Amino acid sequence: MLINNLAKLNSRSRNAISAALIVITTIVLYGRLVTPHVIYLSATQQYGAVLSDMIKTGKIVKSAVEIKKKKLKELGGRFAYLQNALFSVKEAKEFFSDIQAISEEAGCAVYSLNFVTGDQRSEAKQSEDASGIAVHTAMLSVIGGYNDIVGLVERLKTRPQKVCIDSLRMTSHSDGSGRLKCDITVKIYTIQDKETLAYE
Repeated sequence: MLINNLAKLNSRSRNAISAALIVITTIVLYGRLVTPHVIYLSATQQYGAVLSDMIKTGKIVKSAVEIKKKKLKELGGRFAYLQNALFSVKEAKEFFSDIQAISEEAGCAVYSLNFVTGDQRSEAKQSEDASGIAVHTAMLSVIGGYNDIVGLVERLKTRPQKVCIDSLRMTSHSDGSGRLKCDITVKIYTIQDKETLAYE
């Protein structure tokens, strides 16, 4: 019946219907064959842009990580140096218990040895709370010759751990022997459990 209707149409109408059928067929074929490829190519281009951005971001992150690793290594070296420069609590006790023997080896007699408490203790506690490092101060008075006192100070300063001489005051000793009395303020720094910190 459709064919009969088409046969009755004039040539102009037939051409119009044929053109419409060709357009419809082209649209359907385009939708089924070409559009998926266009979508795929568009997605590929977007993927390429995203991948390029990811590569750039990866390079930036890698560079930042390298900088952080370098800084961490530098800080690790500083920390190792600091650990070696500080006393452990055990080493500090040994140091203060050996200070009389160190003085005698230098040719000085210990007149008195007092550990500073009070305000200094709160300073030590504040320092320890902040960093695990505590300050310990002792007042050492010795009697000896000038060269002996200089030798004692050198012995204290040449230890592997840092020993600070905060003050040093020499006066002639009252016994008339020509020897000097020297009051030395010795300050050392301790770090809690150096061995434990080394493995953290």
